[in-house]
Amino acid sequence: MKSLPSLLTLLALLCGSTFFLAEAQELRLTTSDAKAQFDKADQALNAAWNAAKSKLLEEDFARLKLDQRNWLIYRDNLARSPIFAGGDGQGELALTSPYYLSAAAALEEERTKWVLGLIRDWDWDNDENLTGEWIDSYGGSIMIVEQKGALAFALECARGASSHLGNLQGTAYWNSPIGWFRIKGEESEEETNLCFLLREDHQLEIVGANTAPYHGKKAYFDGHYVKIRQLSAAEQKEVIEGRYPSNE
Repeated sequence: MKSLPSLLTLLALLCGSTFFLAEAQELRLTTSDAKAQFDKADQALNAAWNAAKSKLLEEDFARLKLDQRNWLIYRDNLARSPIFAGGDGQGELALTSPYYLSAAAALEEERTKWVLGLIRDWDWDNDENLTGEWIDSYGGSIMIVEQKGALAFALECARGASSHLGNLQGTAYWNSPIGWFRIKGEESEEETNLCFLLREDHQLEIVGANTAPYHGKKAYFDGHYVKIRQLSAAEQKEVIEGRYPSNE
């Protein structure tokens, strides 16, 4: 599987995580080391989960629990796939495989960022806005710079075990809490649309229409994104100019 390290490196860039799966292959990570990495990531996710339980309203936490059940299925579908995680054989990886443990740990790191972003006390009522990095913890990420009446954005995704990729950059009209983006490519007769909806819990829901020209067959941009960090001035400039990430 000589192509796997470069594939995982690209996935790491798209999702913003500290993926170490390719390194695990190169270093022949032992089961004990991989188990230690998984345990560390699992403990961090559990801590974030407990913080969310104590902070969220009962109905909001109930929705989070339902989503978490779906996310755990997503985690294991990916982490047990040799195509995604590495390892030998065609069947599902064992739960004790170092490749599964490494993949699951990396995915849990992303999920922890998402949960912590969900409960973080951003100062939305004063000077805080949508500018920042947002993730959906299912392989989607978006960089946003909020301007007066507009959202400059760079949206990326890597979906599924075989990492179907997507990328779309542009500027959406913004009339809080709703945004709208439209584009018609030279090779498509149909218009592509994205709808941005900022929910009361400050999740940014993205829904797309006719987005296929901008992603792989099994990829998609739709999701519930959570802000996880601010953007540097340089990153904001790149997003506004439509060249994020910069190749310079």
